[in-house]
Amino acid sequence: MECENPDFILTGQGINSGIEVVEACDPREQAEWTRFAKNVQASEEPISRDIGLMDPQRKPKFRNLVQRAIFSKAKKSSSDVDQLLIYSNTDLDNFEDLEWKLSALEACENPGSKFSKIWIISGRDVFCLAS
Repeated sequence: MECENPDFILTGQGINSGIEVVEACDPREQAEWTRFAKNVQASEEPISRDIGLMDPQRKPKFRNLVQRAIFSKAKKSSSDVDQLLIYSNTDLDNFEDLEWKLSALEACENPGSKFSKIWIISGRDVFCLAS
């Protein structure tokens, strides 16, 4: 199996870290966004989009998206990758504060402790999961 090299490497005084960047998203949600955007362009009337903020499955769904990104990169990344940067591209964490995001992700696993740090970019928040 071919391994992916780091997307970028941070080097400096006592630092040499390979970082891989990955998106946490649901392809079905992405397809829905595309359909919505096309409908908005074709319509002369404003169209609203339901985000489903009251869905009790939002936390587990968000955790699963992030977990899939971690597992995917753990399998594909070369040994030169020691940190992972995940950017959230989903409605699941929209309008949520950092406490909600941390509690949603507290059960995420780092397979075999592949990554020394796993960074998450979610809205205006940037935080590190314990590894």
